[in-house]
Amino acid sequence: MKNKKLLYLFMALLCAIIAAGSVYYYLAELEAQAREATEFDLVLVANETIPPRTRVSADMFEEKEFPAGYVHPDAARSAEDISGGITKSEIHSGEQVLQDKIAIEGETDDGFAYTISEGKRALSVEVNEVVAVGGLLLPGDHVDIIATLELEPEEEQEARGSTSMSKVIIENIRVLAVGQNYDAHSGQAGSVEAQTVTLEVDPEDGPALTMATERGNIRMMLRSPVDEASVPTEAWQMQDFR
Repeated sequence: MKNKKLLYLFMALLCAIIAAGSVYYYLAELEAQAREATEFDLVLVANETIPPRTRVSADMFEEKEFPAGYVHPDAARSAEDISGGITKSEIHSGEQVLQDKIAIEGETDDGFAYTISEGKRALSVEVNEVVAVGGLLLPGDHVDIIATLELEPEEEQEARGSTSMSKVIIENIRVLAVGQNYDAHSGQAGSVEAQTVTLEVDPEDGPALTMATERGNIRMMLRSPVDEASVPTEAWQMQDFR
């Protein structure tokens, strides 16, 4: 009697295993058929929550398959699509990465702050038509800055009074904006009415440029787009004309 019960239990377990295997096989077949009939796309998803104004890197994302009908039209397909970008808003873990949430450095559509290179600062200076190369400057141009200052005389020179000096103080800095125009692709030079030019400077050059504009005068020398050479120059004083 006991052996019969064990036999029935064994047969019941065997039938259950066979039934479970059949269901698993059937569902696997259905999934395979569904995958064959469905188009899938690879998209980027965040593998962690990324705060706004964060420089993105490849290790923050992973590629994941989604049915094509469930992929957002603006979803990034690869890390190359957003390489070097900065998040404009928070991206949640597991969320498809939308390209309009990533600002690409240098592109003007995302706001002026995103046009500034990392490690640089934007500094505006007051200009007129002469200072700003006849009003011909465009965003994206590069200029050198000449400063002219009145130097306080040293003790042995007090009888001769102050001395004027002109010197190139900064070379090859990028024009970020002329007046309110910061679109490098506009093709329109700044109007002569523009009263400011915004320059991209190293933080350590900011004080020198500010001093030159507050206590002296500056001129901008426009550079060729292909000229990146540094040219050593000497300071020039009035007595150098003699």
